[in-house]
Amino acid sequence: MKNILLILAGIILAVEVPAQFHTDYSWEESGTLLDVPENYKDVSLITLKRKSVYEYDYVGEARDFTLFFTYHEIKKVNNDEAVELSNRIYIPLAGAIEIIDIKARTILENGEVIILDENNIKEIEDEDGGEGFKIFALEGVEVGSQVEYIYTKKMQPQYFGREYLQFKYPVAEGEFTLISPWNLEFDFRAYNTDFKVEELEGDDKEKNIYQMKYSEVPTLRQESFSFYNSFRGRIDYKLAKNAASGNGRLFTWSNAADRIYYILSELDKQEEKDILKLGKEIGIKGSWSLEQKIRYLEDHIKSNYYYDEYQNAENLSFIKTNKIINDRGAVKLYIHLLDQLEIEYKIVLTTDRTKIKFDPEFDNWNFLESYLIYFPELDKYLSPSNYGMRLGIIPPVHNDNYGLFIWGEVINDVKVGFGKIGKIEARDYTNNFDNLDVEVSFSEDFSTTNIKAVRNFKGLTATFYKAAYPQIDSEKQKELLKELIKFLAIDADIEDVKLRNTSFEYMDWDEPFEVEANFSTTSYTDLAGPIILFKAGQLIGPQSELYQDDERLTGVENDFNRGYLRKLNVTIPEGYFIENLDDINMDFEVKDDENETLFLFKSYYTLKGGSLEIIIDEYYDQISYPKEAFEDFRKVINAAADWNKVVLVMKKSNQ
Repeated sequence: MKNILLILAGIILAVEVPAQFHTDYSWEESGTLLDVPENYKDVSLITLKRKSVYEYDYVGEARDFTLFFTYHEIKKVNNDEAVELSNRIYIPLAGAIEIIDIKARTILENGEVIILDENNIKEIEDEDGGEGFKIFALEGVEVGSQVEYIYTKKMQPQYFGREYLQFKYPVAEGEFTLISPWNLEFDFRAYNTDFKVEELEGDDKEKNIYQMKYSEVPTLRQESFSFYNSFRGRIDYKLAKNAASGNGRLFTWSNAADRIYYILSELDKQEEKDILKLGKEIGIKGSWSLEQKIRYLEDHIKSNYYYDEYQNAENLSFIKTNKIINDRGAVKLYIHLLDQLEIEYKIVLTTDRTKIKFDPEFDNWNFLESYLIYFPELDKYLSPSNYGMRLGIIPPVHNDNYGLFIWGEVINDVKVGFGKIGKIEARDYTNNFDNLDVEVSFSEDFSTTNIKAVRNFKGLTATFYKAAYPQIDSEKQKELLKELIKFLAIDADIEDVKLRNTSFEYMDWDEPFEVEANFSTTSYTDLAGPIILFKAGQLIGPQSELYQDDERLTGVENDFNRGYLRKLNVTIPEGYFIENLDDINMDFEVKDDENETLFLFKSYYTLKGGSLEIIIDEYYDQISYPKEAFEDFRKVINAAADWNKVVLVMKKSNQ
């Protein structure tokens, strides 16, 4: 979205502006140790003071709109691990015009102050092609010391911003301040915190001052079935009004839709010629079904164009010649070819919900990160630049999330973009499964278990294998298939393994990926005299466990809805019976208010003569689940882990 913001910058600045101002903020020269709150004395690392100031200003004779960002932090270091985390400071240079000031010092427990030697400040380039960062090491950092640093950057203005307030260590006291010229008004939205931004009253009529003070912010740790960043306390902000040019809201979703549609749809004359020629070369037939047309087009692009996010590959003539695309270039390529085919679509922009969930009620353009294309007639999405994802299957980080849906209309011979916020619904668990069908028999002396297994993947569980398998040589293909079965028995020597009933044709991409193997293992049985201990639970492989003693801090966030159906058929040795069949039966279920099942683990058996059939049905059909009801979810997860430990006791019938 950076290019769009730069285009709009001229609109914001085309006003009469007041005199320049810039707040001078620095640290206390004394460098004395701060008191540590009693409840944090045993914490390994604590931020005692954290202050950030965002000051927007008109600078110089040209009145260039500029952002000055000042950051100040004081940390107390209480163990060796904290020393390692605190003795190097990184200052990102993204968006920076220049670093105005950097100061840092170490304050030892005896009161000695060690000032940063500016010769130790180095500039490091970003290996991924970004703008790099400044780095410096602090001397004398030891257990019991306090680390303090402050810096100010002169930056390109940001019309949208985000600051985190919560970390993997606590914050005793913090302050967020944003200062802007009188005519520029900002809006704020706080997430995962009760602290609020207030507008300060003051005598200075030439600037607006917004401030949030926060304290006693607790640690947030990483938890299973959760995404750390999306649950962190944070504040988002945006430039909302320019009082000098009217009271209309700036940067609305409608503005975004119109600008994005314009940028993607506008072509120069050479691009128009090249995309028309390319459409004819691809050769999609008018008699094909809508889905076949889209799948063929997608397969052609993803098979013939190389994706490189760091390439400036947005011009369609360049793309046609060089076969390289980036994110925006991929979307442009698709939509202009779809226009030729007269296929209805909508461009969708959304977030990676593992980092930030899209807030439909706050028109913050920072949410407009990732592209999808939606086909209303099919009710399916396409991920333009992800090779392994095909029509109907999108990266799980985008599902169960909101997005801006954009489409174009021609009004008075002018293309106009329109937009509306919508929900990107997750596909239900039946579309994403990892199923298992196992047949079990035993050697005559019961030391060896013979296994025939078929493992069946579909949807998001299959995408990696569907994409990778055709691209690797036969030996690596065989190794891949073995790994997909070997989770059942580490000691298994798998020779007889094959792929079955799997097609990699573009129309069959959503069909299952099926692996079949035969192997023997000695790890499933133990003998106790005449008794056979059969570790039936291992037939479903290792399972996730949620046995935590700490209080749950976050709600549940699943990657995607998914199912696991296991059918286990065990041939019981002649003359034996199973003593503890009831250990097979488990039934854990979570329902919603409408009595619909959200999460399930259910296992049961059928005994027919010498054949034992076990059915294990496990599925997760809701992405998010509240922290308050976490215990119910945990019981379902742990049921699978508990079943993995089931051992069936086989005894002779005459015992």
